[in-house]
Amino acid sequence: MKNKIQINDLPTYYWKGFKDFVVYKKDYESDSVVSIYIKPKDGSKITLPKPGQFVGIRFNNLIRLYNISCIPNTDFYRLTIDLIENGKMSNYISNTIQIGDTIECTVPKGKVLM
Repeated sequence: MKNKIQINDLPTYYWKGFKDFVVYKKDYESDSVVSIYIKPKDGSKITLPKPGQFVGIRFNNLIRLYNISCIPNTDFYRLTIDLIENGKMSNYISNTIQIGDTIECTVPKGKVLM
């Protein structure tokens, strides 16, 4: 098809280290799962993730890795987080982080191995 866009044809946007992202949506999927939607604070585009990739999230000197759980796009990442009993970051995201808060995020990393 002539007008069909392939994922590989889309531009890639990279940054080094951590970048400021803002939480713009938060969904409680169940009693033990929360999803947050984050986008760059500066309004820039983001790296298009590949299936199975994850990002590093840093907030208050805690760093955790979370899988990206949305259809690949260059506007936002959706991170779906299992709440861990006594887990510092997962409970912080669930109970404390609010829409509009800033967290730091790395570019997507990792490869899916079959």
